[in-house]
Amino acid sequence: MPTLSHLPTIVGFLPTACVENEVSRQPDSSTDCLWVPDLIWQSGIRRNISLEIEATGNHDLRVELEGPVGIFQVFNVSAAPALPQFRKLTGDFEGIVSVRVQCQKSPVNSCSTCTYKYKICYSRQLGFVSSN
Repeated sequence: MPTLSHLPTIVGFLPTACVENEVSRQPDSSTDCLWVPDLIWQSGIRRNISLEIEATGNHDLRVELEGPVGIFQVFNVSAAPALPQFRKLTGDFEGIVSVRVQCQKSPVNSCSTCTYKYKICYSRQLGFVSSN
């Protein structure tokens, strides 16, 4: 008779998975105020995603959504003192394989830490994994 540790375990029972985080990045150099892009989400297959990303600090964001065969959609998200509707990107996107964010110096703010928060939700496949 199998013991509990040898029974298959469900990978997930919820049809939607979400990833959320708050990010704080120092620039690589305070002289030119540049940042390395962050790969915040990636999938081995194309997925439809729901994305919300907000600039919470003093610097703008460049958001790149990669679709099939390297086709990119690029969006800019502005930092304060921009109006609130320009500080957030929200939407549903189809066929995405990765999401990258790069901080960009705001023309009206001095060089400092770049901060933003995001939430990405996507449908996931249900399945079983057997424990070893």
